[in-house]
Amino acid sequence: MLPDTWRCAALLALLIGCARAPTPTPAVPVVDPATSAITAVRARFQAAIEARDEAAMRALMIAGDVPFRARRADTGALFASTAAAFAHDVGAATTAWREEFDHEVITVRDGLAVLDADYRFVEDGRVTNHGREIWTLLDTPDGWKITSVTWSVIVD
Repeated sequence: MLPDTWRCAALLALLIGCARAPTPTPAVPVVDPATSAITAVRARFQAAIEARDEAAMRALMIAGDVPFRARRADTGALFASTAAAFAHDVGAATTAWREEFDHEVITVRDGLAVLDADYRFVEDGRVTNHGREIWTLLDTPDGWKITSVTWSVIVD
């Protein structure tokens, strides 16, 4: 058994140690401003589709010749188009279009970004196809611009 003096000293050391222990703080996710900006580009892309706004869609692209490429999962058939053609189709749509994204992952480094997500394309309230969609983007003096769009197509 420890003498009373030692017990008091040990208790005092324990109390001082507890008083100095850092208080855990809840983790708050830090969102990179570039990631937020790319999320905003995706939201404007979706809004342009829903509004049938060709000009707004074109404004998201670095140029009209941005490649749009797809592969149909069941047949392997390839599809090739451009941002200008897609923007025109958006503006000319006679039915209600919407594109939904889930499981979105945005990677940003050195002024280059990749958006990788699952998507669903909805026409007149019905999912017509879904799959994986990947964009590359560049940080330009005019903000983040889409430089390519590639996706898989699973017909519903």
